[in-house]
Amino acid sequence: MAVKYLLIIRWSQVQVLVGPQNILNHKAIIQPYGFYFHVMPFCYIIHSKTLNRYYVGSTILSPDIRLQKHLEKYYGVRKFTAKANDWKLFFIISCTTIEQARKIETHIKRMKSKKYIENLNKYPEISLRLLQKYS
Repeated sequence: MAVKYLLIIRWSQVQVLVGPQNILNHKAIIQPYGFYFHVMPFCYIIHSKTLNRYYVGSTILSPDIRLQKHLEKYYGVRKFTAKANDWKLFFIISCTTIEQARKIETHIKRMKSKKYIENLNKYPEISLRLLQKYS
């Protein structure tokens, strides 16, 4: 299965590495399709400076919306992300299916390594290999 495209977000920049010739902005990911919205699954990583920790998750929502839900403590005050109010999007991988996003999320969590997460941001080819491995 071919990778449609891979979005890598470094803070507020969006860079398309593989895919359509147009440069997309992250607001254009959810596009109306009749009365429904076509959504794309993502594996995302957010970072808190105060905790100096990362959180890895997967979603079919826009990463911005998902981040907002974490900041609003939508998932509960006892959840890990409720411990801080300064979460920022650190890294995003757009996937072809939610199952692929969850497998990549699990892979990253199993690594149990802050260095691995930082290397994902530093070396985009790691993300490409994950997409190929779990396609």
